[in-house]
Amino acid sequence: MYSRTAQCGMKVMFAAMRILQEEGGSCRLSDLRSRLAECLDFSSWEKEVVNGSVRWHNFLSWFSSCYVAAGFIRKQRGTWYLTDEGAACLSSSESDAFDKANEAYKEGSGGSVPASSGDVLPGSEASFTLGEMKERADEGLRAAIASRSPYEFQDMVAALLHAMGYFTPFVAPKGKDGGVDVLAFHDPLGATIPRVKVQVKHTPSSSVSVEVVRQLVGLLNRDGDAGLVVTSGLFTSEAHRAARESHRSVRLIDGDEFVDLWIRYYSKMSEEDKELLRITPVYFVNE
Repeated sequence: MYSRTAQCGMKVMFAAMRILQEEGGSCRLSDLRSRLAECLDFSSWEKEVVNGSVRWHNFLSWFSSCYVAAGFIRKQRGTWYLTDEGAACLSSSESDAFDKANEAYKEGSGGSVPASSGDVLPGSEASFTLGEMKERADEGLRAAIASRSPYEFQDMVAALLHAMGYFTPFVAPKGKDGGVDVLAFHDPLGATIPRVKVQVKHTPSSSVSVEVVRQLVGLLNRDGDAGLVVTSGLFTSEAHRAARESHRSVRLIDGDEFVDLWIRYYSKMSEEDKELLRITPVYFVNE
């Protein structure tokens, strides 16, 4: 009933959703590919390199558009998230989930599903290539950040705050910092609230725990104090909940949002701060 392209697509997407569930609901694409390579048995055809990319990697990208259209997953800057709908469909079969995803894509964007094969290749080759370029660019940025030392990442956080209009009279030197890595003010004297106490966690391959958020909340002991935790990785769901429910203002910025903000404010950085991680914008005509 299904072509070998469709069979590979449904196999990798269903396994990907199971991995997302095992990882607590989210996983970076690069880690997801590694997990899939470990848990699935791919044929030589599926592992063949086509135009510089492994065939099953291509299918994972192509068919993920269908699963996004069905609301089973969502993607943000190289991190995939499993939705409640996606978790529910894991109780069905691979083919049922695949058919529902293809139908959602077909209804939403006019894609076609050949009746003879049940196969679908979402979007055009050009749009796929652009999507792949964006994913690879995001992965490159995160890899560059991951290669920095904890203190270099701390300096990057301070540079981003400068570009956002903050003054940073204190950036922790190497050694004990008392729980605060950066102090940020809206004015040079720190007379204007909020006064932001920043905790920086360079954990590109793991999630920041709730204890880090609670520790920072305990340091917000003056009126007008606000907390900010920045990580090169992710936060646990408990950490997000603690920030939302805190009696003090606490903001969390994960690695994906940090990349977004670095791109957005890069043009406002000094040349010295840009040297911490230089990037080049590339523009495409979208017609």
